[in-house]
Amino acid sequence: MSAAVSPTEVVSTVPDSPTLAHLAIAMAQFALLGAAAGIGSGDLATAVRTVPSGLAVGTGALVMTAPALVVMHQFLGLAADPDALVHTLSRGLVRGGRLAFGFAPMALFFATTTNLWAVFLTLVLAATGGTILMRLMVDLRRVEIQHPAPNPATRGFTMTALTAGWAGLAVLIALRLAWDVAAFVAG
Repeated sequence: MSAAVSPTEVVSTVPDSPTLAHLAIAMAQFALLGAAAGIGSGDLATAVRTVPSGLAVGTGALVMTAPALVVMHQFLGLAADPDALVHTLSRGLVRGGRLAFGFAPMALFFATTTNLWAVFLTLVLAATGGTILMRLMVDLRRVEIQHPAPNPATRGFTMTALTAGWAGLAVLIALRLAWDVAAFVAG
């Protein structure tokens, strides 16, 4: 016979966090996407410089904007635990790596059959980043709403506004990083 849980009992809202091995695999998956696309350049130096391209843009934008998100979350007096936010962001990075890994065979196909490897890589990185940002916005809002605190509707609206601003900042930083990476790859 199971015991009933009272509605006032606090349930942990900190999601499971990926291990360092999961994060390392995600980074390797981003690098694999860059390597698969870089094969199409026809130049070994360009191909090697393409390997970290996906990793630099996606991970760089996340690493640069995550502290701002957590600080603003606390500044606005929202209720979710900062650890839960960081765990959610790290899970987003792992999901992004899996998505990049899924695109790697297509990038390899485009790289070996056309000369559109750079265009395809750009589109794939933009699609991956956009997909992960939208998913993170939903997940971060859910973490906030699930936290047992008063006014979940007001907190949900505030969290939605915060994550929209954070996503805009992440996009701007990702674009800047992409510009720098493109200049580096073009050599």
